[in-house]
Amino acid sequence: MKIINKLLRWLNILLVLGTVFSYFSSYVSPKTAWFLSFIGMAFPVFLILNVCFLALFLFLKQKSYWLNILCLAIGMFSINRLITFNDASPIKIAASRSLTIGTYNAQNLLGASRKKSTYSKENLASYTSLFDKKNLSILCLQEGSNSSMRSVIPDYFLEKLNLSYYYKGNRFVSFYSKYPIINKGIVFDQRNNGCIFADIKLDTTIIRVYNVHLQSTGIAPEAQKMLDNQDLKEGEAKQGIANILRRLKRSNLKRADQVDQIIEHIKGTPYPIIVCGDFNDTPFSYTYNELSSGLQDSFMERGSGLGVTYNGPIPGLRIDYILADPKFSILSHEVISKGYSDHYPVISKVSF
Repeated sequence: MKIINKLLRWLNILLVLGTVFSYFSSYVSPKTAWFLSFIGMAFPVFLILNVCFLALFLFLKQKSYWLNILCLAIGMFSINRLITFNDASPIKIAASRSLTIGTYNAQNLLGASRKKSTYSKENLASYTSLFDKKNLSILCLQEGSNSSMRSVIPDYFLEKLNLSYYYKGNRFVSFYSKYPIINKGIVFDQRNNGCIFADIKLDTTIIRVYNVHLQSTGIAPEAQKMLDNQDLKEGEAKQGIANILRRLKRSNLKRADQVDQIIEHIKGTPYPIIVCGDFNDTPFSYTYNELSSGLQDSFMERGSGLGVTYNGPIPGLRIDYILADPKFSILSHEVISKGYSDHYPVISKVSF
């Protein structure tokens, strides 16, 4: 029994060290220490294990439980990135003083093959129905069109959503706005990923909105393959795990570079900003920590529960965000949990 108790204490020390590293991993760029980004991704798992060890040590009447209490207490400063218990009922305010902003990675908007032949108004109608009665002011779309569909989608959104102004700066990233776009540009454009911005005039006020689609991990197909095939041989399973880790490392490094470009661009922005989009990263990442610095997360301010935005094979992920300048007040946060894409739309109302 003494050997088991000693083993449990050492396992707990390793767990606490791993948890502490996960807390601080979001402050270190993957370009400096890429392995820390893996530890940060395990933050929710570390929290659950700490609760389990705390309960076990209390049951066994071992004093080691104080380590877990201390560890969980430190983690309370970050726990609301994972789960919130706000009153999710929207704050009512005059429509003339508010904006309703939506962000959506509409991956299958044009069908799986993304060819012109797959286009149908029924498919577009399914997507636009998500925003019925939402009275959107601005919609940031990722993976929503391709070159062959450049004119069809803006016209359809204009007709159905009354978003009169349109900007497509990247193959898969576009803006739709009820208000005039007086300036626009590309922060970076890398194949299927990109970041664009638009300066939008609201009466006498100008705001800058960034639409972000960062590097995907690319692990969903490999993860789905492993989930679907329970009879994988040991060698195949090891190869699958190795492929996932390689892709995670590569995508973390690419996102770090993309984030640094966005931050540099934001520094020169003269207007209040809103950052929307698919970050392809968790709230415990360098990506999120850098982009949310000095901004309000609509989920943390007005969301409730886990705020899951990913509809793919890896459950429980929040990787789509709306971040707003402190000059705005966050009035509401909503995730529309309908599965037309592998992401869910996120909608937030703000006052200015």
